[in-house]
Amino acid sequence: MKLLIEISEEAYKLLQTDGVDWLGAEHILNAVANGKPLDDVLNEIKAEIETDTEKWWYGVNDDCFIKLSDVLEIIDKYKAESEDKE
Repeated sequence: MKLLIEISEEAYKLLQTDGVDWLGAEHILNAVANGKPLDDVLNEIKAEIETDTEKWWYGVNDDCFIKLSDVLEIIDKYKAESEDKE
């Protein structure tokens, strides 16, 4: 399972060093325990893209085009929400 977790930059840097004192890392374990499955996050983004109102339909198979700028705007929104939580 892949998780999306929120930890401080300091905690991330701590994880990048050798000899991490895991006994003092409860905040990291807490972040993992409260992580959100990456598949759930991607499904939220996918659902928002699928419900975008500015689609151009073609064909009979429910195929459509969506503007790249609209998709990037949705991704940027999720990125900003993540950054706001830091």
